[in-house]
Amino acid sequence: MTILNTLASEFFSQAALIGASQGLTLAIVISSIKRENRLANVLLTAFILIATIRLFLLYLLHSGKFIQTPEIFTLLSLSFAVGPLLYFYVLALSHQSLRLGLKHYLQFLPVPLCIFISLGPGFSEGRQMDLENWFNRGESIMNFHLDIILPLLSASWLMLYAVLAGRCLYAHDFTIRQYFSSLEHKTLQWLWVVIGLCFLAGFLEICLQLLPILFDIELAGRLRITLIFNVITMFIIAIMGLKQPVIFSHPEAAEEAAVEAKEVSASMLPVVVPDQDAKADGKQRYKKSGLNTCKLDIIWLKLQQLMHDKKPYLSCTINLRDLAQELNVSHNYLTEVINRQSGSNFFDFINHFRVDFAKQLLSCEKPLPLLDVALESGFSSQSAFSTRFKKVTGLTPSQFLRQQETK
Repeated sequence: MTILNTLASEFFSQAALIGASQGLTLAIVISSIKRENRLANVLLTAFILIATIRLFLLYLLHSGKFIQTPEIFTLLSLSFAVGPLLYFYVLALSHQSLRLGLKHYLQFLPVPLCIFISLGPGFSEGRQMDLENWFNRGESIMNFHLDIILPLLSASWLMLYAVLAGRCLYAHDFTIRQYFSSLEHKTLQWLWVVIGLCFLAGFLEICLQLLPILFDIELAGRLRITLIFNVITMFIIAIMGLKQPVIFSHPEAAEEAAVEAKEVSASMLPVVVPDQDAKADGKQRYKKSGLNTCKLDIIWLKLQQLMHDKKPYLSCTINLRDLAQELNVSHNYLTEVINRQSGSNFFDFINHFRVDFAKQLLSCEKPLPLLDVALESGFSSQSAFSTRFKKVTGLTPSQFLRQQETK
């Protein structure tokens, strides 16, 4: 058993060292890339560096190094920065106009506070202790365990910011459906995995800390679980972050989207769906709008005529601003008209026309291949076409085609 424990410690120490080395390389690569959304890159680099530092500390713990200089482990207090960095990274991707101010930096205040508590005068007599006594030094001085309290606070802090990041991501999903007709590379769905992992890591940390206290259940491997979560989360956010393009190409659109997302995040409005209830919700939302019923109907008729005559939906790059310019109306008014008159958002509205056009192509005597039908109908890919077609009709394009052949 001793041999197995030794081998396991050696394995995890080497895994942590390899993860830290690769994390440092990723941080250097990301920081050297010049992109429009520079703030997102800076936040991503900081997130990776903190994960790298934690992995290196885990390597030191597993390998038994620095046990006579335990002060280095006060860097574990950097864990308090992981949650805010994740949240601000989501904000930076969804709000291109985001600028960090004092209110943002204050959310990192727990980091220096925890370092001060760990190295402050009250704990000075623990400086020369070995590693095990260092983590338990609070018991003899202030009658409370730093090795229990700080991890619990850190885990709770991470879970809180994971929830805030999730709210922001939900609001972003609502917003882009009001602006874009194609959502590829704009939905940030991969960030749900990162947010979920961070929330789960915080929850497990709390469970593993409380079980021995509440139920006298000793669980080994808490640090190894932390190691695994660090490695997985770091690589997902680094690799996907490198591939993530800028979402709003126009600064004005980014600014408007930030306002829209802030309102949605505050109210947690659901994504509008095309039915009578959605129309009622739309009317309630625009109760204080300056757009009267007469003007609303005029814009709606002009929009219907434009969709019938010019078929702008056949362009896969059409967005709300383009359509508003074509109609010579405010994009805010156009959003309101679509929401209130169709009971849907811009994305659903445009893609409903695309699906109807695709159904016509598939109903021809000699229909085109499905990929050609998708591109001809304005979809950017066959997968997006298949997903949306089934959402609207309840059938996949292949099933619809077979149905037409039977008829």
